[in-house]
Amino acid sequence: MAPVMAQVATGGPETLPPLPESGFGVPSVSVPPNAVSTVSPASLGQTPSLRLPSPGAGITPLQQNDPSAPAILIQPRVTIGAALTDNARQTSTDRTADIEGRLAPGLSISADTPRLQGLLQGQFEYDKYAIASDQDQLFANLFASGLVTAIPNYLFLDLYSAVSQASRFGGTGFAPVSQVVPQSQLTQTFTSSVSPYLRESYKGLVDTELRYRFASTNFFGNTGSLFPGNTGTPVVAPGLLPFGALTDSISNEGTLTVATGRDFERLLSKLTLDASRFDASSLISNSRVTGYDDLEYRFTPAVAALGRIGYENIHYPSLSVPSTVGILWQVGGRLDFGPDNQYAVLRYGKQEGIYGFSGSLRYEITPTTVLTAEASQGLGSEQEEAQNALTGSTLDVYGRIVDQYNLPTALVNPEFALQNAVFRARQYRAGITTAIGLNRFFLFASYDHRSPLGSIAPPSTSIAGNFTWSRDIRPDLNGTMSLGFANVSNLTLVSATPLPTLTTFSSNGNTATASLGLNYLFTATLTGSLTYSFIYQTGVSGSGLNRAGDVLTNRLEFSLTKSF
Repeated sequence: MAPVMAQVATGGPETLPPLPESGFGVPSVSVPPNAVSTVSPASLGQTPSLRLPSPGAGITPLQQNDPSAPAILIQPRVTIGAALTDNARQTSTDRTADIEGRLAPGLSISADTPRLQGLLQGQFEYDKYAIASDQDQLFANLFASGLVTAIPNYLFLDLYSAVSQASRFGGTGFAPVSQVVPQSQLTQTFTSSVSPYLRESYKGLVDTELRYRFASTNFFGNTGSLFPGNTGTPVVAPGLLPFGALTDSISNEGTLTVATGRDFERLLSKLTLDASRFDASSLISNSRVTGYDDLEYRFTPAVAALGRIGYENIHYPSLSVPSTVGILWQVGGRLDFGPDNQYAVLRYGKQEGIYGFSGSLRYEITPTTVLTAEASQGLGSEQEEAQNALTGSTLDVYGRIVDQYNLPTALVNPEFALQNAVFRARQYRAGITTAIGLNRFFLFASYDHRSPLGSIAPPSTSIAGNFTWSRDIRPDLNGTMSLGFANVSNLTLVSATPLPTLTTFSSNGNTATASLGLNYLFTATLTGSLTYSFIYQTGVSGSGLNRAGDVLTNRLEFSLTKSF
């Protein structure tokens, strides 16, 4: 099915943009001209509130930009390409120049019916090398989110799913994972969530929601024990050895929420009762029982005091350190900058056994320039983090996977090693988006600090930044430039040399990336893309601990994408 040609007045995209190529969720440089949106950044993002959000908030089907479009749009496509690379195996010495062929069939689905609203964007990709055949790979990328209305106003179902590649050793920065990590160190991640819930409102006074959520995280390929620089027998101690075999996981969660209704304007309240169980065949398994009440008192329509008080019981059967039982609390405030979704929220308190600050900011510097920031903290594992991030994310009109604050989401942070471990995390992210004439600019920065619990590994820190500039050169031609830098410190790995002696490798790594893309629309259904990428990695990370030095890779690719 051909792309829907959106009306100029709506400013919407004519087709879904390709999924991000890096783990940080920033857009690809190969976005075709008919997928670039002219929607004002000021119209994006949600306002945090103690009121229950509308079902399906954040899901924007393509049809909302063209009321005359069919209720369900199904758009198959196929991409063929050829690439020249001077370092097919991502090594620091004995670099192998090679030609890579690419075949990527894909599918986009957008639904906007009274019973179903949602988006799905996915593809399979097969990469074949002429010389370095050991780097041939077949993988999938997918992101989907949807809302099913079973009984209008009462019974709903949220659906989320994501499939992506990840590095077992981390340190990939903003580069496409498949281009900076040897095939032997890649794994496929599959995260999904299904959540039915009941809604009931009582005469504008009380809104209630009873929700059940089932979520899972699964890994495929290279999931066994990995010990860089060592081929001996692995130590079976997944709690202490980050590179024990990856374990799949499932979670079951029930939540009751009771919030004040639309008739309350000055004093708002939201009571949350939650019980969950997270199961995995490793030490990350846990159970949680939590109850708390959020309060908001509005001194004026623009100034409010915030508070939270409650109780939590977090239990890890095999680990004593992260378990916590007791009172949770937070105090803070909120400042609104105008009648639209502009605000600053700041809280301080204790939750999940952690003292610290959390908050969010959204400020329109100009009508087309928006600053967004977020601070958060938490306790859990990478499997839990992926599930929680997925259920709060959506695919925006710029081709980014974003959270409720319109910031790029890393379902699996590409800087950290993929492992079975429990950690306390503090994360800070900020982004500026602007549109000036035919140009769009995006600046993004991220800071992530993790302290492993029940492990011999020290804390690790990731600092990353990206700048993207896109320009509509002509109606059928656009260009995109992207610059990125990421640093990971104290990336600590453990191996056995031999049993039972442990050897710890601790390292710092940097990944610098630069990409340039030109995309030309030959017809409404045929796009050609020419992309160049430069990737430079320093330190002992990214491609493994057993390499001799820094890694430099240049890549030039031409591809054609045909939609049907």
